[in-house]
Amino acid sequence: MTEKQIKIADRLLGILVEHDGRVNKDSARSLLLKEFAERMDKIDINFVLDTLIDDYKLVSLLGEGWLRLTPEGEKMARRGMKNYQQKLSIKEWWKESKTAAILISFVSTLIGSVITVLITALLG
Repeated sequence: MTEKQIKIADRLLGILVEHDGRVNKDSARSLLLKEFAERMDKIDINFVLDTLIDDYKLVSLLGEGWLRLTPEGEKMARRGMKNYQQKLSIKEWWKESKTAAILISFVSTLIGSVITVLITALLG
């Protein structure tokens, strides 16, 4: 997300918090368009909305015309989108680190086993 999209996301999450976690989709769009009035902002608003619903799962649809915060969305609305993205980056790094550690452990065990078999074969 760009800086502008992060600002739009933070504002949308803020609007949802201000309205007890649920708001009419068209009303939210209108409020965002008033604040972010440049030509490309309409595209960014739609992109952010889809991203918060489909990718991050911070917002979900409530019927056809309403938006609501998910439990994760409620937590992140107070922290901000930038912090949420940093949290996701740390989680990804941690997953990759654990995967690498498991792979290194497996390879070390395999090499140790091969060496043990070779030594046993040579001495036996």
